[in-house]
Amino acid sequence: MKKLNAIQALRALAAFGVVVFHLISVENKYAGGDVILSDKLNFLMLGVDLFFVISGFIMMTLWLRGNRSAKDSFTFLVHRAARIYPTYWFYFCITLMVYLLMPGTVNTTHGNVGILNSFFLLPSHKTPLVLVAWSLVYELFFYLVFAVLLNFNKKVMVAGLICWASLLIGSNLLLNLGSDINPYLELVTNPYSLEFILGAFSAVAVHKLNTRLVHRWVLWLMLAGLLLIPGAYGAFNDGNTVLRAFVFGGLFSVALTGLYLLEENYNLKISGKVVFLGDISYSVYLSHLLVLGAIGRIWSHFSLVSNFWDHIIAITLMVVSVILFSSLAYKFFERPSYQYLIRKFGSAKNNVV
Repeated sequence: MKKLNAIQALRALAAFGVVVFHLISVENKYAGGDVILSDKLNFLMLGVDLFFVISGFIMMTLWLRGNRSAKDSFTFLVHRAARIYPTYWFYFCITLMVYLLMPGTVNTTHGNVGILNSFFLLPSHKTPLVLVAWSLVYELFFYLVFAVLLNFNKKVMVAGLICWASLLIGSNLLLNLGSDINPYLELVTNPYSLEFILGAFSAVAVHKLNTRLVHRWVLWLMLAGLLLIPGAYGAFNDGNTVLRAFVFGGLFSVALTGLYLLEENYNLKISGKVVFLGDISYSVYLSHLLVLGAIGRIWSHFSLVSNFWDHIIAITLMVVSVILFSSLAYKFFERPSYQYLIRKFGSAKNNVV
């Protein structure tokens, strides 16, 4: 299966959205004086929601196209584990060393760290050692549910997703689920799963409908829905609710569908550099807090002035450092480790994920 450049472009957008979101707090913490990154950019944290939608779309696309890695539950889970865990453990070990050597520099404002749960990516009320790894817990849960549905035909698969969404909506609307509930129950009932499901339904739509009848400008309008995100963030980002999941999951699903069909039906060309940023997006996501924190501390010690250009230089250096570090990690660890495990436990040629 060929690489979907549109998906890689959106992965890059999601990853670097999260990077900029965290840059806001890094600049506030280490710069001193006035800052140039406004809190109005906080909507970029929704890059995580975009990742969830992309995951649902990719998993369903693989299955609908008969990709080997989505033919049976065991193979699917092996591929997903090979994709998630080795690279995650690489950054987990780096973070753990920093945590043990300089405990005051890792997650000091987020409560107690759960080392064991963090290592296995298990649900917990404690802070994960790799702070952004909380989202991987939801990814793995989606994979587990999806692996069960792989054992059925397409009609049952779709019906299963509808039932899953209905249970999520019902549990959130009818039950009083507080923040102190069991972490496993919180995982199962969390509205984030609706974003995976919406992404999966987008894949069903583009594969079942005659999408070649959709005019190019309609697809561009679908993609332009991303422009509504900043305003929607101010109106709907009040708590992790079903409405929030439908608003952002819906907007991202529509935009993803538009970009995907522009590439598939109208041969939209996406820059190879953007595709590469999508390739390294997993390493970017897992590494950026370490890199930003390290550069930020250097900045706080050696910055003699605090002005506009001082901030521009420091922020540019941080972003470039994230890209360089992630590129090296991708080339020398992430991609080789994944390819080795896939060769050893069963390959899937040209796997896009």
